[in-house]
Amino acid sequence: MKSNQRATRDLTVRERQQAVRALLARTHGGKPSRGSIKEFAGYFCVLEKTIFRLWKRAKTNTAQYGVFEASAMKLLTGRRPRDLKAVLERLRHVDVQQRTTIRSAAVACGLCFDHVDTSTNHCIDMIDVIHVDEKYFFLTVVKRRFIMLHNEAVPIRKLKSKRHITTVMMLMALARPQYNETDECIFGGKLGTWPFVVHTLAERTSRNRPAGTPLVKAVTATQENYRAMLIDKLLPAIKWPGGGRGTRITIQQDNASPHIVPKDSAFCAAVSALDLNVALKV
Repeated sequence: MKSNQRATRDLTVRERQQAVRALLARTHGGKPSRGSIKEFAGYFCVLEKTIFRLWKRAKTNTAQYGVFEASAMKLLTGRRPRDLKAVLERLRHVDVQQRTTIRSAAVACGLCFDHVDTSTNHCIDMIDVIHVDEKYFFLTVVKRRFIMLHNEAVPIRKLKSKRHITTVMMLMALARPQYNETDECIFGGKLGTWPFVVHTLAERTSRNRPAGTPLVKAVTATQENYRAMLIDKLLPAIKWPGGGRGTRITIQQDNASPHIVPKDSAFCAAVSALDLNVALKV
C-alpha cells in the first residue's frame, strides 16, 4: 500500500555546500533565478522550503560572519551543555554508601536538584513567591454514591447530558508555608481559589426555573478576565506575615496565553493603589 506521507531526509554537509554554491551561480541581483530553487529541490529530493532556508541561512551567515555557507542547525540549538567533570570529581572522595541515589550523589557533589544559583551555590527559598495557575474542574462526576438514611430524600441532579458536564476554569494562588522559631505555622500559603464565572439573571422562564432567577455561568479565561481576577481577587488576598519582611513579593506565572506582561499598566496601577510591593514574573 503506497503511503501518502512525504519522505524527508537530512542533507549532508557536502550536499548543503553544493546547493548553496549552485544557487549562488544562478543568482542575479542578489536573488536566485526563477525556478532554480524548485530545480535544486528536485535534484536533492527535498522540499522547496528546505532549499529556501539554506539560501536564507547562507545570506544571514554572510552578513554576520562573512562566510557564505549554511551549516546544519542540528545539535546547535537548545541549552548549552555544561562541563561537570570538575564537579563530578568530588564523588571520588565520597563513600559509596553515601551516593546510592542520584539525589544523594548530587548532595555529595555540592549540587541541588532545584533552585540553585550557580554563581553562589545557594538555594532560593522562594518565601516571597506566589505561584498562580489555572485549572479546569467539573461541576460533578458521572457517578456519585451517598450514604443515606431510610427517611432521607435522594438528591436530585439535573444535567443536559453525562457527556456534557459543565467545566469551570479556576484560578489558584499558592505560596510556601512559613513557620516561626517554635515551628508554629504562621502562614499556610493558600491564598485562594476563584472561579471564572459571571452572575446573571434568567431571561426566559423554563420548566426548571422562572425568569429572573439568579444564574452562574462559566466564562472563558481571557486576558481581560485574568487581569480582573488578579486585581479584584488576588491582590486583596495577599496578607503576608510580618508585612512581607520589606521585600518584594513576586507573582510567578507560566506561559499561558491569558497571562499579562509584568509591566501591565492596569495591574501596576492597582498595586500602587493598594500600597503593595508586588511584581509579576513570567
